[in-house]
Amino acid sequence: MSYDIGIGEAIFSEKMDDETLKRDIEIEVKKIFLDHAPVWADDNDPFPDMSGKSNYRYAGYSSMVDFCKETGLYEFFFNPEDGLIRHNNYPGSTRIFPKDLKTITQAKQNWIKNHPNHVPGWKDYQDPTLAKLIWYEFWFEWALKNCRNPIINAT
Repeated sequence: MSYDIGIGEAIFSEKMDDETLKRDIEIEVKKIFLDHAPVWADDNDPFPDMSGKSNYRYAGYSSMVDFCKETGLYEFFFNPEDGLIRHNNYPGSTRIFPKDLKTITQAKQNWIKNHPNHVPGWKDYQDPTLAKLIWYEFWFEWALKNCRNPIINAT
């Protein structure tokens, strides 16, 4: 099982349950691809980067928790009161703010300071944690600059 995480513009849609006549609002992130988005795959790689150049990534439950703990972002993502992917709001969406980008950027800077020679990527000699931090920073910054309703959505 995994988290499907999207960062970008909130898309709102109404859903009606025909049996109960209950209406719900669903919130999703519009999936996009950008040529200048970070990606760590080479042309000969039979298993290219899963996120490609898109604003979606697919993180296994345990690997997401491990990533958050090793980067100091566990409370940022999973705090039950205000974490971006808190369990009482999962699956769900949370608006992102400039302070959230600052938190990601600080975590990336701390990681680089403590791992100065690491290269981002998925291969054995590369650093997947740094790659994830760069991906989050890129998409948070992009969403804050380009979206009317910037959110992170986890399903």
